[in-house]
Amino acid sequence: MNNSLGSYAPSQMEFATEAQSATLAKYTIRCYEVHVACHELLGHGVGKLIYREDENSAMPSFVDPISGDTVESCYGTGEVWNTKFGSISTSYEECRADTCGYYLCTLP
Repeated sequence: MNNSLGSYAPSQMEFATEAQSATLAKYTIRCYEVHVACHELLGHGVGKLIYREDENSAMPSFVDPISGDTVESCYGTGEVWNTKFGSISTSYEECRADTCGYYLCTLP
């Protein structure tokens, strides 16, 4: 986190009032730290790969916590994130982690 923290130095914003600038100066670094923690610990850390034991085994039974729908697909034998998403797997993983981090930052 310290390798990019310097780029987040708060300053007077062009269209912000003095009070808004003071709020930005007070909370920018802390918000950045919370986002990085959510990105790293939860964004990267909670992805669960759901596998079938083998091609003939039944689909594991899981419910999507957001939609409430039953999960209808999973990784097959020998499949992993990189084999499913190929050349975009690293970028896709970072986008997933960032989306998770930003979403979680909005929760009280």
